[in-house]
Amino acid sequence: MVDENKVVDNRSQELKDAQKLLDESLTIEKLKNALANNVIEFQYEENSYRVRKPTPQEKQKVYQLRCDKQIELLKEKNQDGSFKNLTERDLKVLYKERGIDIEKISKEIIRLSKKEQELLDVLGKEIVEGKSNPNLEQGKKEIEEIRIEAGMLIQEKANLLEVAIENQLLLFIYRYFTFLVTQIKDDVTTEIGWNQVWSTIEDYNEERDDQLVTLANSYLSLLLTD
Repeated sequence: MVDENKVVDNRSQELKDAQKLLDESLTIEKLKNALANNVIEFQYEENSYRVRKPTPQEKQKVYQLRCDKQIELLKEKNQDGSFKNLTERDLKVLYKERGIDIEKISKEIIRLSKKEQELLDVLGKEIVEGKSNPNLEQGKKEIEEIRIEAGMLIQEKANLLEVAIENQLLLFIYRYFTFLVTQIKDDVTTEIGWNQVWSTIEDYNEERDDQLVTLANSYLSLLLTD
């Protein structure tokens, strides 16, 4: 005899799963449209914001500012006359003198990535061939362990090289672009309905709402992928 309650419960779960897939597809579609239009809108607290793709002129401006910043960082010296800012290559040499081999860390990250891909290939074949669940679960566990280990190494490497000139320049570029292209909706005082959030780069640098800056920066990164 069919358990009607169980059938209803199963059907209800199927509907929930279908709705979840629909919501995800709509989100993906919305993101695709946003990227196609070169503008991503988002809500934060009581306001509507958007991040638009930088114009070619803005990109050229930021590129020139980046060049100026790079020269500034390269020239800056300590009181003893030594260079204050170091490149990734400089830092790798310095760290190696202190027993930290960044190149070795990089090679280990690559090795783990290759091992993960090999396990994924094996796991895929086992799924196709219908191998036993214990094999699948073990494979998934090994992949998860590799990803955790690789993630820790990637974070360690990023922390070690955080102060490098290359990373300072990357941070400088993202900050300036975020300042330029983040807008807040204002239908009252402007015809286009959008105002720049920060009037000057100094205003942006003094912004205390880290969450707003992080959101704007994250959406900007999607628009700068090409």
